[in-house]
Amino acid sequence: MLYGMYSCSRHIVYDKQLFDDWGVEYLSESPTIDEVLEKAAKMTGKNPKTGAQNYGLTFNGKDAADTVMNVNESLGGQWGTRFLWKGMKVEFDSPTMIEAAERLKEASQYARRVCLWTKGARTS
Repeated sequence: MLYGMYSCSRHIVYDKQLFDDWGVEYLSESPTIDEVLEKAAKMTGKNPKTGAQNYGLTFNGKDAADTVMNVNESLGGQWGTRFLWKGMKVEFDSPTMIEAAERLKEASQYARRVCLWTKGARTS
């Protein structure tokens, strides 16, 4: 199972045992979103060693917007310019932001349906 990219620290944490169970090579030193999605797809389903249902990805629900922004920035995009409301310009409709949102939508098929809920959700 791969764990979603967290904002601020921008790192990926994963369980090497699951990669071993599925016979999937570990992530590279600097994985692209394509690499993450490819490996997540390979590790979603019934675990061949344990028989347990595995999901290739999970996200921290309240960080979904940050995850989209992290993917956007990995594609060369930016959120916008300036940090003060006066003069701030956002780029939420840029080609890279649209692609990032589409990639997160694609990624959601490799996660539990409740992964983006943050309160009152049972995940088991």
